[in-house]
Amino acid sequence: MISISNNKIYNVAITGLPSSGKTTIAEKLENVGYEHISNDKVRRDIFNGRSPFELEKYEWYILYSEANLRKYLQNLKGNNVVSDNCSYNECLRRITLHTSPELLKYLTETGQELVRYLIDLKVDKDELEKRNKKRGRTGEKSDQYNDWLYENWEDAQDFEDGFGSVHAFTYNNNTKNDREHILENLSELLNIEI
Repeated sequence: MISISNNKIYNVAITGLPSSGKTTIAEKLENVGYEHISNDKVRRDIFNGRSPFELEKYEWYILYSEANLRKYLQNLKGNNVVSDNCSYNECLRRITLHTSPELLKYLTETGQELVRYLIDLKVDKDELEKRNKKRGRTGEKSDQYNDWLYENWEDAQDFEDGFGSVHAFTYNNNTKNDREHILENLSELLNIEI
């Protein structure tokens, strides 16, 4: 049975290119009680630490399914969830924020509301390259992967699905001031102090 302390349960998806600051923002939410589900961690758990470049196409579906299952299980426990990943298009973002009909039914029956937000982080290409270099994310495969994501990235948009509305917000995250602005907005949006 779900025990939620107020009438809302939040699922927040943070998307962005590698080194855009997704995990940093997600960890801030984790520090105030959100369960943090990182596709990087899920990938390392289920694929024995293999890098994103080593995954076959079908393995990406397994990865997203496992991350979604972990989110769903946390929601069943009444926990708010923040997910972070490189969902570069609407299809993957819909998968990330998909929920269970059973959870939605239970929430509706008990007067609870599921609230879902998509936070898309943008970083200038030069800044991304600097951050990736600092983290050791270099080399031909890494550069190809990052260039492909950069070229194929779709702007985040609000959308509707069978579970309700998802509101999308896009933020620049090039500087510490940008990050502070994001955290201030998230504090207001989620009605918490970060």
